[in-house]
Amino acid sequence: MPAPSPIECPFTDITGHWAESSITEAYQKGLVDGMTTSQFAPQTLITRAQFAALVLRALGQQSSSYNQSRFADVPLTAWYCTAINQAADLGLIHGYSQTQFGPEDPITREQISVIVSRALLFREKGIEVSESQMAQILNTLSDQSQISLWARAGVAFCLSNGIMTGRDAGLFVPAQNSTRAEATVVILKVYQLSHDV
Repeated sequence: MPAPSPIECPFTDITGHWAESSITEAYQKGLVDGMTTSQFAPQTLITRAQFAALVLRALGQQSSSYNQSRFADVPLTAWYCTAINQAADLGLIHGYSQTQFGPEDPITREQISVIVSRALLFREKGIEVSESQMAQILNTLSDQSQISLWARAGVAFCLSNGIMTGRDAGLFVPAQNSTRAEATVVILKVYQLSHDV
């Protein structure tokens, strides 16, 4: 039997974009959707809620249902309620506090690195980084002093496992917000690592 032909990627705004092939593959695997039927909006910033949903999708995690939310700013009626509560229950993602999550806030690169490292270690994928290795890896970054203490292990894990790279030579720009294109590249790598592709 011939292999099924890949799903046509409908996005007209990714042609020639540096992440075009990753976005196309992630769409074909059902990991990402467009903002509209024909627009992916690769340079639009991605929110904390959107990234929580993508991580669960990349892990192939079955959806749970909730009749109460652990965060005051994540109402039960919101599309992201299940994803955020489930990702929090699995220990992949934390709020700013016990009651505040900031679902519509753009997600930063260092936040992504921490979530991704937790997600892959939860699946027992990727190579964990020791304290001494972490120092070695982060020493290659000229802006390592800008990485929050809570994010250092996550950034080192993502760099050493080839999941994220710097924006420029020697710069990780940890506090910079991530675009949909960047997040998609990361999510595709999470999918590949967690499914041994």
